[in-house]
Amino acid sequence: MTGTLVSLYHSSMQPPDMIQSGTRREIGFAQGARIRSLRLPPIGDADRSFGAQCRRSVERWHLPMIEEYEGMLSASWLPEDAFESYYFGRTAPYAGGCTNIAVTGESTVSGTSLVGRNYDWAYADKRWCETRVIAPIGEPRRVGYTHHWGGLCDAMNEHGVTICIASLPPTGRTAPGLQWHIVVDLVMTRSTSVAEAVDLLVGIPHVRSLSYLIADATDARLVEAGPDGSTVNSPEHGLLVGTNHRIGNGSIDDPRRDTSRKRRERARELLVGKIDRSDMVRVLSDHTGGICAGAYDFEQRVHTTSGQSGTIWSMIASPADRLFEIAPGHPCSTPFNGIRWIGYGEQ
Repeated sequence: MTGTLVSLYHSSMQPPDMIQSGTRREIGFAQGARIRSLRLPPIGDADRSFGAQCRRSVERWHLPMIEEYEGMLSASWLPEDAFESYYFGRTAPYAGGCTNIAVTGESTVSGTSLVGRNYDWAYADKRWCETRVIAPIGEPRRVGYTHHWGGLCDAMNEHGVTICIASLPPTGRTAPGLQWHIVVDLVMTRSTSVAEAVDLLVGIPHVRSLSYLIADATDARLVEAGPDGSTVNSPEHGLLVGTNHRIGNGSIDDPRRDTSRKRRERARELLVGKIDRSDMVRVLSDHTGGICAGAYDFEQRVHTTSGQSGTIWSMIASPADRLFEIAPGHPCSTPFNGIRWIGYGEQ
C-alpha cells in the first residue's frame, strides 16, 4: 500500500494514545482493567432478558466480540448480570449535534474520497477522549477516536474503509440487536470496501437508531439503521452529508431535528466546486450553521466550555492514503494531527 498524501503530513504525525493488540480476550482484558470505576445503572428482570437476547445476536453475527467482552468482564470486576445488560442491551436518549461528510472523487481535487466529521457531546467527557490503534491477531488493524469505554465512534481499517456514527431519533420500537460499538467493530473487521460494509449494515439487527457514514477510496454511503431496519443513501454529485435526522423524513417534531437539518443544509451549501482538505476544514469550522458548535467568544475568537456540550473533536480522513487526522477540540481553533498507525502508509 502506498500513499502520497501521508508523506506530506509526516511532520504532523503523532502516535496514538492507546495501542491494543493480541487476542480478542487479551484486548478485552486490557480495556476491562481501565473501566473498573464504570457506573452501571440498576437493572430488573426485563433488562436482564433483553441484554441476554442482544448477546445472542452478537453470538450469531460477530462472535469475536463475545471473546472480547469476556476478557473485559474478567478484568473489570463489575457484576456480570449488570455489565452484560449494559454492554449488549443499553439504550440512550436521542442526542443531536454530529455532522458527517463524505466527498467522493467526482468532487475532490485529489480524485479520491475525502471524509470529514464533527462529534458533538458533553464537554465533560473530553477527559475520556483518545486515539486508539486496535490490532487483533488475524484481523485488519484499525485506528480510531472515541470518548467511549466500549469502542470507537470514528474508525478506519487498513483497507481504508472509514466509518463515523451519528445518533438518530428513536423509532419507538424496541428489539434485540447489535450495539453501535459492536457494529463499528464488525465493519472494521470484515469490510474491504463500502459495498461490503453496506451489506453488513443492512443485514444485521440494530438495537439503537444510528446513522453510519461509510467511505473508501472511491465510494461512500450513509446507512440509517435501527430496530425497524436500514435505509441506504448514496452521494449526490459526489456529496454525502449526514447529521442527526433521517434524510427524506420531512416531519420536524423536535427542535434538535430542525437544527440537524440546518447543519446539513449549511454543509451542502459550502461544499461547492472541487473540494480539498482546506475546504473540509473550513466547512467543519463553520459557526453560521452550527456545524462547529458550542459557546463561542467572537471577540476573543475562542470557544469556551460554559455550555454543557459542543464539538469535542473533529476528524478528517483520506481513505486512499490511510490518513486519519484528529483535531481534539473545536476545529475552528484546534490543529489537526495525523495519527501514526501503519508505518506512514508503507505497509
